[in-house]
Amino acid sequence: MSYINGVNYCFPSSTLEIQDAIQRLGVATSNNVYDKIAVFSTYWGSDDTGADKDSSLFIETIQKLHNVDAYKYILSQEHTNMKLARDMCNALPSGNQSRKLFIFHYAGHSIANTGVLVPTMNQKHGTGPEINLTSVVQDLKTEASAQSWLDVLFIVDSCCSVNCIEGDKAKGARVEFVVASCVQFLNSRTASDASGRTFTQCWCAAFNKLLDTGRPFVSKDITNNINPDHYHLSFPALRVLREGLDLPIAFSSHNNTVQASLPSYPMVVTVFYIKEHPDSPSVKQLIEYLDNEPVPITVLGTVPVQFSYLTGTLLLLSMPGLLQELLTGSRVAIMIEDEEMPDCPIDEDEY
Repeated sequence: MSYINGVNYCFPSSTLEIQDAIQRLGVATSNNVYDKIAVFSTYWGSDDTGADKDSSLFIETIQKLHNVDAYKYILSQEHTNMKLARDMCNALPSGNQSRKLFIFHYAGHSIANTGVLVPTMNQKHGTGPEINLTSVVQDLKTEASAQSWLDVLFIVDSCCSVNCIEGDKAKGARVEFVVASCVQFLNSRTASDASGRTFTQCWCAAFNKLLDTGRPFVSKDITNNINPDHYHLSFPALRVLREGLDLPIAFSSHNNTVQASLPSYPMVVTVFYIKEHPDSPSVKQLIEYLDNEPVPITVLGTVPVQFSYLTGTLLLLSMPGLLQELLTGSRVAIMIEDEEMPDCPIDEDEY
């Protein structure tokens, strides 16, 4: 509900919106098999850090998976965020009813501790060509939130800040951000040990090693392979961050089904307002749909409402907090501390 000019306004939820959110969660938690993968590896054409070789290596590594489309994208002096966003959108994997993964990889310079990608070291902000990584991240998070079958993985081999993932949160998708980040007096593109390898090279070596085991693995397994313990930190500021669904993106050398359990979100009781009456076909169909869904959701009750300014149904549901975050419309969430569901009577006079 919203409170405007002294009046409570209640905007109804759509039964189709509720079903769509549940389907999104069901797809995301069913398995980690991707029908299509697109890898988009980019670097500046004038780069002097060997980013062109790293880009080729990264693409070659990802292409060991199934159904991979590769895009080697060279940034020029004339590139803008708008052009990059348009070309990324064109590279997104297609297909309406298939699991899809888009991998964005960048290797090269950036302005230290920022999200600004630049072609040369020590370039100051606003003094030359640059790409705002924060904008890139937000564009892809928006696409992932809009498409119920799309996940996004960022692999950033640069000294940028993890703050570039800030902004509107992704919903209904897995979004992961892996970055070596910046440590004072250390080049994040090069390992701090004696190997002299770049982060991309270390990431690809760890990926290949885990792929050869034949078992599924996730980004955290890769980073643990790069930094095996606190005494051997090739990249001291290496970070893996997740947003959206609290589920990792998993890889496998074959089309193995990788079962993903629902993350440990608390259960909540949520009241939804639907403009149709309880005996309407759409509400009955929705309740039947909810009762048969594998997602842990329980219909606790329905209450008809009939006022001059508000008519319809209040639908009381018990569900994981993760699902509640995906749903739109008027609702009130009550946290459930105990495993057992308490009695939740509704006083119609309160509505």
